[in-house]
Amino acid sequence: MHYELALYSHFPEQQPTYTSIEELAAIWSCSTRYAKTIIQRLANEKAVSWEAFRGRGKKPILTLKRTKLEAIHHVFDSLWQQEHFHEAYTLLMSQQLLHHPVAEKWLMDRYGVQQLPTNEHIFRQPFYKVDVNFDPLNGLSRHDRHFAKQLHETLFSYNPASKTAEANLLFHYETEDNRTWRFIVRKGVYFHNNQQLTAHDIKWSLERAASFTDSFFTYEQIDVLHDYECIITLTKAFPLLPRCLASYRTAILPRFQEQGKIGCGPFKFVTETDEKLRLNVFPNYFKQRPWIDGIEILYTDSDAGFGISFTPFHEATPSTELVFNEDGADFISLNMRTGPLADPLYRETIYALIDEHEYLIKERREIPAYSWEYGKILKTKAAKVRIPAEQFPPLKIGFQQIRDGVNHEREARIFQKVLENYGIESTLELVDLRLPLTDVSFCYDVFVGGYALGPDVLLALIALYTGSSTTILDMATDELQEMITELSEKVAHQDETNEMMDSICSIEAELRNAYCLKLLNHRSHRQYIRRNLHYENIQFDSHGRIDYKRIWM
Repeated sequence: MHYELALYSHFPEQQPTYTSIEELAAIWSCSTRYAKTIIQRLANEKAVSWEAFRGRGKKPILTLKRTKLEAIHHVFDSLWQQEHFHEAYTLLMSQQLLHHPVAEKWLMDRYGVQQLPTNEHIFRQPFYKVDVNFDPLNGLSRHDRHFAKQLHETLFSYNPASKTAEANLLFHYETEDNRTWRFIVRKGVYFHNNQQLTAHDIKWSLERAASFTDSFFTYEQIDVLHDYECIITLTKAFPLLPRCLASYRTAILPRFQEQGKIGCGPFKFVTETDEKLRLNVFPNYFKQRPWIDGIEILYTDSDAGFGISFTPFHEATPSTELVFNEDGADFISLNMRTGPLADPLYRETIYALIDEHEYLIKERREIPAYSWEYGKILKTKAAKVRIPAEQFPPLKIGFQQIRDGVNHEREARIFQKVLENYGIESTLELVDLRLPLTDVSFCYDVFVGGYALGPDVLLALIALYTGSSTTILDMATDELQEMITELSEKVAHQDETNEMMDSICSIEAELRNAYCLKLLNHRSHRQYIRRNLHYENIQFDSHGRIDYKRIWM
């Protein structure tokens, strides 16, 4: 209980009022003895004035010396200093102050780039509580990927402008046949545990990441010649190896550190509690040091945005809107392998019922998807309704989830309603992608999901079509899968990026013309930034995530 605040429901502000210890004990639900202790403490803190008189019948006089707003601020500040952020938010919400201009200022003064008494600069940002998987190999969400990139580095970095990979943790690399690659390791690179990067760490990390890279290439062997040189021999030539090793999935970790909390990136993991996540700058970072000294993500259940918001601020609040269009799309995959939709006429009928416009969230200004790339249009043949509803058995629909509460249930229910309106029964089932994934073609007639592409669109699409288990390819027939695999391998050995993209687009066209894949909508991410000193120099990456390395004050 916040004892001082409880008094404001019973006594006026800054006005002397007669009361008694018995009345205070009743307000605070405690003994009279403890009430005396509390009131004396509040008097010593100069929160109240307490005048007691000798003699029977003379009641003490209580004066609340602060206004209620001042008292709330005092409690709020105390909770904040103790890092009880959730309780501080709860206090503001209980007093209906979360959106009050004064309380907003209290919060704004604590968020963004903050200068500490030690002259360090910390960036603080509120965010809802999620369980972050820092392991770059096994993270699923954009949130996981975002924080993994603060901690980790890859052998190569991808340059979107030139669509090429550049050496990062390597000082030099060479190949004559795209099958045997010589890597010279950059010297002076340290992990956050102060262990120096060597070729042994590279070998261990690459072998560990084989579950991801096996869909692109396989190793014949990796030979470590000494701490700063290794030879990688692939089972067959793969020209895109540097671009593949620029993926954050292949980030280099120190040997035997599988949790992913130790890397060699610009920030190092410090702590994570129910209240906050803390990262500090890594002073021995091998590239340019970030300007800020640390990052604190303060967990809150509130959806209110302060310096940065996913929704517009009040029109009276000066702010800037930033828009980030995301390559990728939500999709519906129809099972042409098993079940009733293996019949092309049944599948075409379902395909014809799907109108991508019904899945758009207009408030987010989403647009229909006619290709995996944002705004690109690939034409395919039109579908027609062929089979009457009464001939369909009930259909089983699976929908994707990447973490608790982040799923495609909304899209699945829209699709289920479309089936219901036509007269087809169906059931829904959540598919958690964090669990081992079985072949979905043996479980569902329809799968509803989404796929966001990384900066290297070509590589992301190759991964989509060649993964060991994908919710799209599993739905295709053996013949179509074989054709797609052959085409994907052909893509990986072409020399021109434009030719590669044309081949990848032909895979998409095959799936859509077979009525196996229906793209629904592209997503746009909007950020609204207050024009405020603490947020004046916030920088973002191409996916709308804060680029902590470029923040300054």
